[in-house]
Amino acid sequence: MCPTMPYGLPWFASLPHCINPACESNTPSWTGMSERIPVGAANWPPLRLLPVRKSDMAARACSMNCATWWTMPETTLPAPVIIVAPMGRSGTNYLKSMLETHSDLYPVDVREDYLNVGAENLNDYVNAVFKMWDGMDGGNYIGPETVGRDDMLQALGKGLLSFIGGDKHPNLRPLTKSPVAGDWDVGLRMFPNANYLLIVRDPRSIAESFLNVRSAWSMNFTLEQLAASWAQRMRAISKTIADNQDAVREGRIVTVRYEKLVADPAGVLNNVLERIGLPPFPEEGAPDEDFPVIGSSFGARTEAGRVDFTPQPKPKDFDPTKRWADWTPAQHHKFNRICGALMKKWGYEPID
Repeated sequence: MCPTMPYGLPWFASLPHCINPACESNTPSWTGMSERIPVGAANWPPLRLLPVRKSDMAARACSMNCATWWTMPETTLPAPVIIVAPMGRSGTNYLKSMLETHSDLYPVDVREDYLNVGAENLNDYVNAVFKMWDGMDGGNYIGPETVGRDDMLQALGKGLLSFIGGDKHPNLRPLTKSPVAGDWDVGLRMFPNANYLLIVRDPRSIAESFLNVRSAWSMNFTLEQLAASWAQRMRAISKTIADNQDAVREGRIVTVRYEKLVADPAGVLNNVLERIGLPPFPEEGAPDEDFPVIGSSFGARTEAGRVDFTPQPKPKDFDPTKRWADWTPAQHHKFNRICGALMKKWGYEPID
């Protein structure tokens, strides 16, 4: 009989001693477990958890290799396509609404997922669990033998993706987006098969867009605050990209220029689709320059005065790439002082 009794599962005298359903043994065995019985336990086995050393597991595995339960189960979900940006007003709605028209993609149940926001807390949780597994039972590791920290993060990621509807269509890939990248370095570990699309926009246009909607959204950002926020987040994004060059080469991180997307939607989108392993748009069905406007701060408003996120016809004079064209030299000076060098690094030339 196989006395393998993994830590973390309650066992009762009436249950088989082995958790492997294929195991022929069906009689409980407590052989060799007397040293595990707590002092004062008169009626053994009680309803409690039994810690077993990893070395014990290997020695006590039955002939059918019952210890293989420790292998993390394979659950396959379609690889998600996740759009992120340094901050709002970067064009995530525009890019997502275009990609939603592709036949191999579908939007999840939430308009904005924010799954990377606070993801560092999940990383702390995983580290705390593994710290306990590492330190229990005299310092011997008692956690799953073939599972590491990233495996647990991935399991959490699969649960979160399923929670927002990312498992509804097994033959399609879920499409989601967040206006902020958040703890992107953790997100890359939670969703290792995801394709992240980073959309980057001229921060002056972002700032002007925020300033144009602040009364409707009760936002009171100053130009300096917006510049500082963009610079701080772009520094974090730049570090994540630098630390994950393999992901860039593999198409798991793809940068999309908002200005190029506006000028040549079909060309930019088909390049993105090629990078993430999807077929291009059909020639007659690709989004073009007349694609409806989504969520523009200079477009239609709701009755409450908020930005309207329903598709609106594109006005003839619509040009979202030069929102800052009427800035004064003083405004440019304020902005450049805070993030001018970083703007230049990302291809946006400051104006003196």
